[in-house]
Amino acid sequence: MKRMFISALLLLGFLSLHAQSTEEIISKHIEAIGGLANWDKINSLVIAETIGQSGTTFYITKSILKNKALRHDIRIEDRTMIALDKAYYIIVNGNEGWKYLPDNINNDILSLSPQEIEDYKGDLDYEDPFIHYEEKGREINLLNIEFYNETEFYKFLIRYKSGKEYYCYMNTQTLMIDKMVLTGSDIEDEKVFEQYEKLPEGIWMSKRILSLGGTIEITSIKINPSISPDIFKPTDKNSRFYKH
Repeated sequence: MKRMFISALLLLGFLSLHAQSTEEIISKHIEAIGGLANWDKINSLVIAETIGQSGTTFYITKSILKNKALRHDIRIEDRTMIALDKAYYIIVNGNEGWKYLPDNINNDILSLSPQEIEDYKGDLDYEDPFIHYEEKGREINLLNIEFYNETEFYKFLIRYKSGKEYYCYMNTQTLMIDKMVLTGSDIEDEKVFEQYEKLPEGIWMSKRILSLGGTIEITSIKINPSISPDIFKPTDKNSRFYKH
């Protein structure tokens, strides 16, 4: 009898969750992060971030033209200081891409492979994964509510057009994304989002991301800056060195 009572309570909780439809939760989430109107105003942005990993600091500036092109400018600072004077970059422009990541053997600008281009194209979509998700060919299903760290979260399964699937955990109170976990991976590919901040443009973005590759600290976000199309073309002058 007791088991039946507990089962009934679980069923009521499940029905209560789904009485609030997936679309209602997504709509509330999008409003919580600034609303579609503010996100749709973004056509370009520049994000500066640092990543610390095993005694090495990576300084990365991401320049993005919405749905068109991206460039990562990378500076590496480590204990040996070998790479301090080198300015690496990665470019994706449409269906083409290049990388300048010289080492002791190769000092050439190389074309990205088709798979590399597809992987980096993920950065072209800087928007929250719930924004215009149907137009982007994603499937989103609300699975259940889970508790961890003494907090309640909506658990979603997000299937991207590429075929990749992620579990997404959204705080039921703040409606902010707490973490994304890649499914079906041999390694624990997880990103935890912290320090959400409201930008002057009215949108909220995470300024600190914990990932397998290290802790990403976002030091600045510029919305709709003027970006020259020329930076999305490879150059052997390696003139994009920048200072932080």
